Amino acid sequence: MKKIECHIVQDLLPLYMDHVCSKPTEADVEAHLESCERCQALCEKMRMDMKAAVKTPDLDGKKMFRQAEKNILVIIAALAVVISCFVTNAGGGLAGGRANGIHLTATIFYGVFWILFLVCSRNYMPLVKFSFVIGCISFVSAAIGLLATLFSFGGFFTGILVAILVGAPFYGLRAFMDWTELYAVAAGCSLVWVIFTWRCKSRLENRLSDTLQGKTD
Repeated sequence: MKKIECHIVQDLLPLYMDHVCSKPTEADVEAHLESCERCQALCEKMRMDMKAAVKTPDLDGKKMFRQAEKNILVIIAALAVVISCFVTNAGGGLAGGRANGIHLTATIFYGVFWILFLVCSRNYMPLVKFSFVIGCISFVSAAIGLLATLFSFGGFFTGILVAILVGAPFYGLRAFMDWTELYAVAAGCSLVWVIFTWRCKSRLENRLSDTLQGKTD
């Protein structure tokens, strides 16, 4: 059998360990490893590195799963609080009078927990799209309400629509401001909301595109 040099065996080791070299080459490498301690040690080190590389994704996967599970629980809790605050203020928004401390507290909780929902759901495309649509609806409704109060237009059904979509979430602000100011604040907050979710949506789409491009390449 022809003796092969160490540098040739070391070049062949990756192919040998992946079982993609020919049977004769595999036999030559194994014969060399039996008689060469240096190449044998290098082969063993490469095996250990491969095992470590295989184990790492499992650990990362478990960590990512725990993080995702935690985020989902926070998202569910935040949505529950947001919906509760919306319902609490719905009646006041339709009535249109001055808000009390309960309504103001509900509006504050609505804002805080909706921000929490936005932050925790920013890496989940379906939730980002849902949040973006809701933000657009809120912004358009607030803008219509602001224009209606400034220029005195809009009928009964327009008033009910705006009162439900904007008046309920932000109704607590009626404790110290009129409807025009409330709609202006609601429009500003909703616009920030729309921009944030649009950026999250674009980032996720770009990440997906890069991943698919990498697989194609």
